[in-house]
Amino acid sequence: MLTDMPRMAGTDLVFTTTDTTPASGFSKAVERLTIAAERHRIGRAEALGRKLPPPMPEWRLHDFRRTCVTWLAGAGFSPHVADTLLNHTAAGGLSDVGRVYQRNAFLPERKAALETWGKHVLACAAEEMEGRNVVPLTAGRTKKETSSGS
Repeated sequence: MLTDMPRMAGTDLVFTTTDTTPASGFSKAVERLTIAAERHRIGRAEALGRKLPPPMPEWRLHDFRRTCVTWLAGAGFSPHVADTLLNHTAAGGLSDVGRVYQRNAFLPERKAALETWGKHVLACAAEEMEGRNVVPLTAGRTKKETSSGS
């Protein structure tokens, strides 16, 4: 598919924002998205007559990957399916020898996982899960404190 993608004259780049350099500016995109999300959260609280929410915790684009595979595990999808979605070469749970012999791409399983994840994201976006789609995290808690319910 990438081979067939149209290119600007004089470049082999597929993912570019300038036609001359690889895609970049992700931190600016995150900043714009954070501002838009904050405006939406404040507007939603005001529209519902609620107290303004505290500022959103700092986040990274990588958090989307982590959130997706964590949710998929909780939804019953196998770790090796999540690993292949993330393009991790070491499929979860396989031995070194197993990885030599295991060459399945798990395409139907990956499709099912992404379709299920997509439905979940759309439900969150539609606020069908009001009050259930946010898990507050407390900064500074240790793994032991978190797992013990403290």
